[in-house]
Amino acid sequence: MAYRRKLVMKWKDVNNGTTTKTFHTADNPAPTLGTATGFVTAMQNASYGATIYVETVEVRTDSGTPATGPYQTVRDYAHLQFRCANANVITINIPAPRSGCFLADTKTFDPASTLGAAVVSAVLAGITDASGSPATTFISGKRLKANQIVQFGG
Repeated sequence: MAYRRKLVMKWKDVNNGTTTKTFHTADNPAPTLGTATGFVTAMQNASYGATIYVETVEVRTDSGTPATGPYQTVRDYAHLQFRCANANVITINIPAPRSGCFLADTKTFDPASTLGAAVVSAVLAGITDASGSPATTFISGKRLKANQIVQFGG
């Protein structure tokens, strides 16, 4: 896989407005927050806004071609919930989920399927809530559609 690096910065102004800016960085050596400190400091010093978020990101440049399938649009997603060690609940959404993630009802996420087990294992191996508490238990999952209009009656 080929990657390119970006630096993401978010500012907040005096009226609580925010803006996020992305900067492309040199690939070699790959920048880290430590090596980007000079740039971040210069940007902060040149702005009245407060820097509230800085992150370096690896962007895949060979992501392939989207596949077709029953839930191929990113409006369809698998909505998964996990409990963390501190009892908080986090949500993971998978856009355009593969049908193999669900039970025969096509709505319920199947954590025992090959795809489902891989996702659950990956989340439990390294995803945390905002405070850093690790995900410890899969709670449930279902297929949803973004901005879905629910119709009642006949």
